[in-house]
Amino acid sequence: AERVIEQAEQWQRTFRRERGETFFHLGDEFFLMTGREVPPADIYDGYPQIEDGIGITRHFLENARTYLNRAKPGGLSGAEAVLACGTLIAPTMRDVVDRFNRHTGARIDVAEVENRYFGAEINISGLLTGSDLVAALGGRGDGSPLFISSRMISDRTHNLLDDLTTAELSNELRRPVVPA
Repeated sequence: AERVIEQAEQWQRTFRRERGETFFHLGDEFFLMTGREVPPADIYDGYPQIEDGIGITRHFLENARTYLNRAKPGGLSGAEAVLACGTLIAPTMRDVVDRFNRHTGARIDVAEVENRYFGAEINISGLLTGSDLVAALGGRGDGSPLFISSRMISDRTHNLLDDLTTAELSNELRRPVVPA
């Protein structure tokens, strides 16, 4: 992955010099699995491939930073929730949520969910299923909302990949499920 990043960066420099844009983008997974910081927003040329997850981590980090810059300190004091995510993004998510909690006073817990449906090597949030969420969180229902990535929900069917609806998932987990 390190070598792929280094090779891609060489091509990106060439494309920026010749075309004025990065043009060639790597999936966020390369940076997350190596522990490298994802590239800055301007590298993504307006996020033309975000629907494929390319740049979605940087986009999320930028949105979180913007929110925290505007949010009133302590403004969500006492609010509780759980945020479910895949294993690859979990360390990044914990860092962002820790900063969010400290600033807002909220108590959001990050639940790292292993993908049992497709296998543990499939480690991104967008490919988690309802059964994965139930397996990871089934015993943790305290009534507080569960936030999941909207990428887990089909735009066409409005179901998760294993055909569970968010309403069915909410009933199973005994808590509101909020795609975000």
